[in-house]
Amino acid sequence: MAGNIHEAVIRRFESLAIEQLIDIRRGNDQVAADFARDIHAVGSPKIERDGGSHCPDGSFAHDNAAELGVILEVSYSQKRQDLQFLTDDYILGSNGLTQVIIGIDLAYQGKEARVIMWRPNKTKENRETTTLTTMKTVEETFRDTHGNLVNGKKKLRIWLKDFGNKLNCPGIQKANKVITISFAQLYELV
Repeated sequence: MAGNIHEAVIRRFESLAIEQLIDIRRGNDQVAADFARDIHAVGSPKIERDGGSHCPDGSFAHDNAAELGVILEVSYSQKRQDLQFLTDDYILGSNGLTQVIIGIDLAYQGKEARVIMWRPNKTKENRETTTLTTMKTVEETFRDTHGNLVNGKKKLRIWLKDFGNKLNCPGIQKANKVITISFAQLYELV
């Protein structure tokens, strides 16, 4: 049962994002439409770094990007601590080229569900040294322990430019559209 729920959540999340990417491709903003045409769901490719490997649950990448832009991980509460480890590996291992990690954390026994989002964070310590870390930008419950929707009006925002990176995708900053997934939609897909 857990495997079926896990896979269903991944596929439904991907579908929500793809539907919005299709709308952007058909839209009047030519820069965003052209950029969105080169974004694809790429499933769970094997990522090998430093002698280890991981396969994300779901991911999206721009055709020109050397790294995955957006990665999805779905976990049960007993694996919650793995989300931070995976996030560090994906973002730090890509030297900050992976832009967003979205974790959907489901209670293994119970009904609570949370969404967590991380992004790369670069800080300058002095003129010559920049430190790359991961920064949690969202950590919210969307289904309570009784199985009820909470925070239904809140939304995850994934910017179009999150699907690529400045290094490999020139002009990415001009792609200003956003994909939004409401907590109510997350609740429905879980």
